[in-house]
Amino acid sequence: MSKPTTLTPFQQKMLLSICPPGSRIVEACYFRREYLPCPVRVVVRGSDGSTRTLVLRMARHGDVQQEARLLPILAGMNLPVPQVLAGPARDGDAPGNPAIAVYSLLPGINLQELSQRSAQDCRLAGRLVIEAARQLASLTSKLRAMPQAGFVPTITLRDQLRGVLNKDDAWLREGAFRAAIEKLQRVLDDASRETVFTSGDYQPGNFLTDGTHVTGFVDFEMARCQDFLFGFAKYPIYDLHPLNKGGFVAFLLEQEQIAPRDFDVRLALGCLMTLQREIPVTGGDADYREHVLRLLAAACRSL
Repeated sequence: MSKPTTLTPFQQKMLLSICPPGSRIVEACYFRREYLPCPVRVVVRGSDGSTRTLVLRMARHGDVQQEARLLPILAGMNLPVPQVLAGPARDGDAPGNPAIAVYSLLPGINLQELSQRSAQDCRLAGRLVIEAARQLASLTSKLRAMPQAGFVPTITLRDQLRGVLNKDDAWLREGAFRAAIEKLQRVLDDASRETVFTSGDYQPGNFLTDGTHVTGFVDFEMARCQDFLFGFAKYPIYDLHPLNKGGFVAFLLEQEQIAPRDFDVRLALGCLMTLQREIPVTGGDADYREHVLRLLAAACRSL
């Protein structure tokens, strides 16, 4: 169920700036209340009684300004993405002065919702997630040839491991963590592949469908060129339900003709990054920590 939210005066002004005079905001609810801050679904009613649904974009981890810059480029390549209607701009009425923007609402059901309907729909959602990732990857050469897309970063597996090593973090003093790093240092170059364009987040809720095909793409706040497989490591790490328990990773490896060991390289790296970013060495959510450490140990055994 969506969670209502109170809009700041700045947000209200931005939303109403693209609506006819006399319009008023009648509803504002978070899309995913478990992930805050997150985009807000806003319903505006005009003076004639008609309604329009807009998206107030706020980012949790990435960059709304970069995303708003990228979306028109992707739209020009015929990728179905939201239209930027207002912004981005800094919201001086909100804590931290975050960047916000107003987007159009894309039609369709997201693949997370589809996956929860039935076992058959879960299999379809898994296939469409891979289809969506392939579609994004197919844009790589065109994007790299466009000077206006030069702000999209390229991050290799080696770059990501270097980032783990460069953090002054308590995990670097843990034996199992250090042993995993040493294993990855030996195998990473041989396992690496060419980087491709990705949204930066293969979470199934970021892809929309009409029930047959992928019809929309949202959430490019962390868009980058990176290893194609790496983005799928989050499925076992976060135990994305029901796709993960439904055998999504095995299906992915079969479809892409990838050896399990190659995926384990990405999984181990993803576990290291997740531990550093989200999980303390002691305290906090012990079950989550043990889950990620078990995945890390299992992945390292195959390296």
